[in-house]
Amino acid sequence: FLCKRMMGTIRLVMIGFIGMLVSSGYTKEKESVTILIEGSVNSQKGLTGEGFEYRAVYTNETGIMPADSFPKLHILYKKGEEIVEIEGSPFKMEQASIWDKNCKDGKEYKYRHNFKIPLKQYYYYFEAMAEGTVERKVGPIKEGPMVSPSLRPKEELAGLSWNSVDFGDINNDGWQDLVIMGEDVNGNPKTRLYENEKGDFEEVAHNLLNLSQGSVIFFDVNNDGFLDIFITGGLIPSEEMRGKGYTYYSKVYINNGKGFYDSNQGFKEMYSIKAGILDLNNDGWMDIIMCGRLKTGRYTSRPITRLYKNNKGVFSEVESDLPNISEATIACADYNKDGLCDLFISGMDEGGQIRGGLYKNEGDRFSDSGIKLIGTLYGSAIFFDYNNDGWLDLLLVGGKGYGEEPVFRLYQNQRGELVEEKTDIEGLKMASASVGDYNNDGWSDIALFGMATSTYTKVYQNNKGVFLDSGIELIPASHGNIKWIDIDRDGDLDLFVEAMMRESEYSWSSQGRIYENDTNLERPNNPPFPPIKGFEAVYATDTLTLRWGKGTDTETQADGLSYRVRVGTQSEGSGIISPDYGIVHNNLLLIKEITKQRYYWSVRSIDTGMAEGIWSKEQVFTPAIKRK
Repeated sequence: FLCKRMMGTIRLVMIGFIGMLVSSGYTKEKESVTILIEGSVNSQKGLTGEGFEYRAVYTNETGIMPADSFPKLHILYKKGEEIVEIEGSPFKMEQASIWDKNCKDGKEYKYRHNFKIPLKQYYYYFEAMAEGTVERKVGPIKEGPMVSPSLRPKEELAGLSWNSVDFGDINNDGWQDLVIMGEDVNGNPKTRLYENEKGDFEEVAHNLLNLSQGSVIFFDVNNDGFLDIFITGGLIPSEEMRGKGYTYYSKVYINNGKGFYDSNQGFKEMYSIKAGILDLNNDGWMDIIMCGRLKTGRYTSRPITRLYKNNKGVFSEVESDLPNISEATIACADYNKDGLCDLFISGMDEGGQIRGGLYKNEGDRFSDSGIKLIGTLYGSAIFFDYNNDGWLDLLLVGGKGYGEEPVFRLYQNQRGELVEEKTDIEGLKMASASVGDYNNDGWSDIALFGMATSTYTKVYQNNKGVFLDSGIELIPASHGNIKWIDIDRDGDLDLFVEAMMRESEYSWSSQGRIYENDTNLERPNNPPFPPIKGFEAVYATDTLTLRWGKGTDTETQADGLSYRVRVGTQSEGSGIISPDYGIVHNNLLLIKEITKQRYYWSVRSIDTGMAEGIWSKEQVFTPAIKRK
């Protein structure tokens, strides 16, 4: 096929064919799938790169767009170890960028690469060749970390103090929505729910309790593919009760696709709760850990830790060997690569001491790992792979006691042993931190705020394992939360801050603020490619073990990728493991309590910029379970 375009002539040749096209009106004989490569550049803001951008759309051999019955397609482009994913409908391609780095202004070029297009379980192979003269060069490609993308204030939201925040796609439209709980300017508990309308947040009505001094978390409670809400905190019952204290609640609100309703779970009362979610026993259902305080008298209380097991959507308390902790910081991850989710907990114990501990999941209980870690209050604990070696490291920030030493610690995971790593990052109290690749160089950066000799908000850029101050100036903040998230889906991480912000030397106010990232103008983040080999499913000792090979990405090293997994009893189903189950940082997932039936499972890669690629080819497995 010959197609004349402004950047030259593109010739497309089908070089291979496997299977058959299963779509009405299209057959092998018609050679119905044609790729049309159209050279283009961003004429408004420009793109940083030596060469030009190819964009792909689908047409049939007559040049007319395919009909509605034509299946959704993906193009996978590979050049050496570099893989670019192109995904979209037959009518419009999204993020379909392929670069030829050797083209210059006025220079003749030749372009030739192979494309592999999966159509369901069948594959088409194409070779695309192009030649012509480059009309416009768009600048040299920068290698290594970018100096400093800017973070510009974009939008302000109503401020809530003593807050908890979380992001998640509650309506499955592909945009990250937001929930915040805390106290408003009048000291009243408030819960706000925002839907993301293509990059702008709009507050929506809801029936959630207005709570503060607690936690709010999105997760899929019943594995139905919709994000539900767990919220815990204090509520002033009525005006006449003002001054007599809060009544405390813990609630699970189920998302039925049209709204949220109270599932009326039987959580026991406690207060000042910090919560986390994890799969305690690898049954595919996310459980809840709560750390807080339990009243023992009119004016007395003590720390308490409680675990609640998710029994297919119904929660019940289970015993644990974990210490009772209050004012807690919680992080959950598989730090030792055994397929079980471990726990880091920091806070105040029953003796009034500040302690931090890493607890290893033994399958039916937690045991102290014996690794010595510092304890903090009012801060953050985050597992992340800062050096892209495939092992999850640990970041801690917070105060070492009430009003005492501000702390920042980075522990490197040396094959299951956490060893303190020296950094130039200053310790902070009343702090919050978040990690993510904001400059699209494949390395996770750190955003954090809090109080030390002064109050500040900073971004530290990860230069291949060494953290450097980016120099970005942001409003000083403390007592709140900070999150990296791609709010506008433009291929880079924006920054959300909900905290007490210093407007001047003597003026503070509670604010919600979004900082827009402009990295995508120079270096857009390409979604990663899923694993294509190494898939294995083994059933033994009442456990189904799933393994897969490494995905690939143009920015993030393979060892630095994470994964989502879905498992169901029907094709593309997720009733056993929901895609919202949580991010798997290793190439391993253990599932217990399965039955003798056919299971379908797929994996998708996630890079350090939180971009998610397409699902891998679906795997099918039927375990041979002996009848008892």
